[in-house]
Amino acid sequence: MDDGLLWTPYLTDDFEFSKAKENFLKYNPDKARFMERLVGPYFKLGLSPTVPVTVLDSSMPIESITRVFGTLNTSGQQLTPVEIVVALLYARGIHLRQELEGFKESKDHYRHIETTGELFLQTIALLDEKDPKRTALPRTIDADNYARYRDHAVECLERAGKFLSEKFGAGLDEDGKLIPYSAMLPPLGIALAEIERRYASPSIPRAHWDENLERWFVGSVLRERYKESQPTTQKSDVEDLLRWIREGRESIPVWMEDVHIPSLERVIPSSALGKLVTCMISRRNPRDPMNMTSVGGQGSAIASTQSHHIFPKAFCEQHIGDWGSSDSSNLALNVMPLTKETNRSWHKMDPLNQVTDVRNERASQLHELYEPFFITGRCLEIMEKPGKTKSDFYSFIGERSKAVQEYIAAQWGFKPSSEPVEDDEDED
Repeated sequence: MDDGLLWTPYLTDDFEFSKAKENFLKYNPDKARFMERLVGPYFKLGLSPTVPVTVLDSSMPIESITRVFGTLNTSGQQLTPVEIVVALLYARGIHLRQELEGFKESKDHYRHIETTGELFLQTIALLDEKDPKRTALPRTIDADNYARYRDHAVECLERAGKFLSEKFGAGLDEDGKLIPYSAMLPPLGIALAEIERRYASPSIPRAHWDENLERWFVGSVLRERYKESQPTTQKSDVEDLLRWIREGRESIPVWMEDVHIPSLERVIPSSALGKLVTCMISRRNPRDPMNMTSVGGQGSAIASTQSHHIFPKAFCEQHIGDWGSSDSSNLALNVMPLTKETNRSWHKMDPLNQVTDVRNERASQLHELYEPFFITGRCLEIMEKPGKTKSDFYSFIGERSKAVQEYIAAQWGFKPSSEPVEDDEDED
């Protein structure tokens, strides 16, 4: 104080601060602007520091608490709807976190589908014909419907994971990286449970409904129905699917009659459509052209693969003369799953040399090995072309897009659309 310093406790007292400020400026006349523009407006606290408060009275629904912690409390620990449900159920003797861990240990597919338990709680809400909206979960999930639908809900999600693994090679018994939209799984699982209830043993009708659900899954991704308004879409899809199963062909969801296959040329690998392209490849059980190891189908085959860029980024930037800064090689149709060893060997290699490697090992099987990847004869011609240009790269992408479109059309009857899709969002 005697040296002209400012004692910080004075910042909380208007009267003492006024005297201290005079003393400070007497010793430090050159600090007047510092005092007026910094200390005064930003460090002076007053007797009662002002703290923002959000008051929730008893008339407000429990979702309000979720909104406060989920959106306003951005600098601290977020309290999610699942956390609130954990607390509410705990008061009724239900240890939700422990039960979720138990489900993950006992279920081969569920463990790779989610980490928070949100899909599980949404499935319970849908089975009880309640709102599956995230912020509504503390209101829609109670001890009664939890006990009633708990086992059924986890079995529904397990069925959905198994279905996508068996029918599309999504490998959800090993990881969850090929789920286009996780919000699709509750409606899919509930529909599969209803089919199993009606057709307990394998039969022609059950196989028919499996095909219908394949078409529903592919159509939903092509139409990007789960990109927005997911809870609303979940609820309507459960209603539509159950009505379709119970009433037959005349009750097919209306939107399925208007699905078209978009151009896939701009789709990135991590997007929903990009994951669908990978599922289409995996579904065809491809093998690594160099070592004949399976890189598709069920289980560890797809989980242990690496995504190889056929036209590597380094090759495009260094050896395609007209490649621009706005061009990107990170497109779903420039990727093929390969083993770690082959991907490491080819990661900067000219596509011409990649094909040459395969020709040297298995010339008679070249087309047969590349075909499951939707790499056609024309694609191979482009890959083997010396002095490739940017136009060649995009021609290669266009040929693969056409091959995938034709495959989807042949399998599920959807017609190609001429309009390109801008799909640069990661949907996870």
